[in-house]
This record gives sequence, C-alpha cells and structure tokens, in this order.
Amino acid sequence: MKKEKHILINNIHRYFGVQFNNTAHVYFDKKNKTQEDIEDMINYAHSALHHWKLYSGGTNANVHRGEYMIAKAYALAGNKAESLKHAKKCLELTEKFPDEMKDFDFAFANEVMAMAHHLNGNKKEFRKYRELAEKKGNEIKDKGDRKVYFDELKKYIRKY
Repeated sequence: MKKEKHILINNIHRYFGVQFNNTAHVYFDKKNKTQEDIEDMINYAHSALHHWKLYSGGTNANVHRGEYMIAKAYALAGNKAESLKHAKKCLELTEKFPDEMKDFDFAFANEVMAMAHHLNGNKKEFRKYRELAEKKGNEIKDKGDRKVYFDELKKYIRKY
C-alpha cells in the first residue's frame, strides 16, 4: 500500500508540473493581461517548478525549464530583478548539465536571458544573448522544434 501511495503522489507531481507549465504558457500569449492574470501567470510558473522538483522522475532539464518559465513570466510582468535572477538560474543549469538538455534548451535559455537583459536596459548584454539565442536556435536539429522556437523568438525578441 505504501508503494502504491508513493507512485500515486509521484504521478500527481508530474501531472501538475505539466499542467501548471502549460497554463502559465497560455498566459504568456494573453493580450491585455490584468493584474490578476499576471499574478496567476507567475504563480503557475512557480507551481510547475515546485512540482517538477518533487517528482522523482524530474531531471535537471525539468528544473531548467521551470526556471525558464518563471523568468519569462517575470519578464512579461515587467519584474526586472526576478526575471534576471531566474534567467541566470536557467542558463546556469543549462551550462552545468549540458548532457541532460535538449538542443532547444540552450536556445530558450539564451532567449530568456535576452528578454531579461532587455527589460533591465542592459543593451550590450541583450545583444549578446539575442545573438546567442538565434545561433542556438539555428542549431536545433528537429525542424518542428526549430519552428516552435523561432515562433517564440519572433514574438518576444525579434521585435526589439
């Protein structure tokens, strides 16, 4: 009975990690966000990361992606300090555990660093990470993944 309970709880953490991640992402694209929308977006991103950390099958890549979601949520909310803090954590995880990452993880880590630096008015750092984001995006092998990535990049970076 104890083992079945652990399996159930573990699956619940995975389920909520996925669901909260997807829900936060819906808020990213929402136009005219209310203050409540912004708070929900940030809370869903934090909740996704929390559940990924509790899920026994969670990896450093899952934590990296959670940090990415949090950094992006804060960037879209206009919170300069928190966006940069979580973008740095995202990039650090990418650099620390490269063998656990997919090729798109490197691109997205640089995308969110560019967003955070743009928000913070760091023009030189923004240009550096924007260029890296494009370079890493072009290195994504799967055409579908590359398209998804560049669609995101176009929405949030290329407009700058």
